[in-house]
Amino acid sequence: MSTTVAPETSSSPMQGLKTYFDVVISPAAAFERLGRIPTWGWAAIIGFILTLVAVVVTMPAQSHLAAVSQQHAIQNMPADQQAAARSQIAAMGGVTKFFILFAAVVGPWFVWIVTAIFFLIVAALGGGEAKFGRAWVGAVNGYIIWAIASIVNAVIVATHDPSTVNSAADMWGIPSLAMLVHNNVKLQAILFGYNPLYIWNYIVLIIALERLMRVSRTTAIVAVVLYSLFWAGIGALAAR
Repeated sequence: MSTTVAPETSSSPMQGLKTYFDVVISPAAAFERLGRIPTWGWAAIIGFILTLVAVVVTMPAQSHLAAVSQQHAIQNMPADQQAAARSQIAAMGGVTKFFILFAAVVGPWFVWIVTAIFFLIVAALGGGEAKFGRAWVGAVNGYIIWAIASIVNAVIVATHDPSTVNSAADMWGIPSLAMLVHNNVKLQAILFGYNPLYIWNYIVLIIALERLMRVSRTTAIVAVVLYSLFWAGIGALAAR
C-alpha cells in the first residue's frame, strides 16, 4: 500500500511543538500532520531535555550501581591490587558521572537512528512510504513516550535509597511482570520491556507506521512486536 502525501511547507514556528505534544494526546492526528508538515526540531530539543532530567534524577542510584559493578570486577584480584584498584575507582568518580551524562546525550540519537532505520525497512517491505525523512520525523517525535517513561521511572527510582541499588533490576521502577521474578536479571530485563508505559510507546509506533509511513495495520503490529523483542534483547544483554 503506497500513498503519496503532498507536503505543506507553511507552518508557524510553534506548530512543531504543538504536534510533538499531540503525539501524547492524539497520535493519529499528530502523525497525519507530520506527514504533511514534517518537523522534528522541537521534538529533538525536548527529547534531550527529558532524557537529561531522567538521568540527573537517577544519578545517585546510577553512580552507586557503577561502584558496585566495579567492586565486583576487582573482588578476585590479589589484596594489594584490590587496594590500588579501589583508589583508582575513587579517583575516577567524576569520570563515571561524566560518562553517565554523556550517555544521556548520545542515547536519544541512538534510539532515533535505530527507530528511523526500522521505520524505513518496514515501509520498504510493507509497501509504504519508504523515505528516510518521514522515518526520521516519526522516530524523533515518537520518542516522547519513551522519554516520559524515563521520567516516571527516574522519579520512582529516586524515592529509594541509592545504597539499595545493587543490580540493573533495582533501576527498573515502573511496575511490570519483572517484579514477580527473582535471581534472574536477564529475564527481569525482558519482562520489564513490556511495562505499561513501554507498551504505550509501542502502540504509538504502530500508529506512526500506519499514518506516517503508510503501511497496513497488520504489518505495523507485526513489525513493532519484533521491534519490542529487539529492545528486550538489548536490555537482557546489558543487564547484570
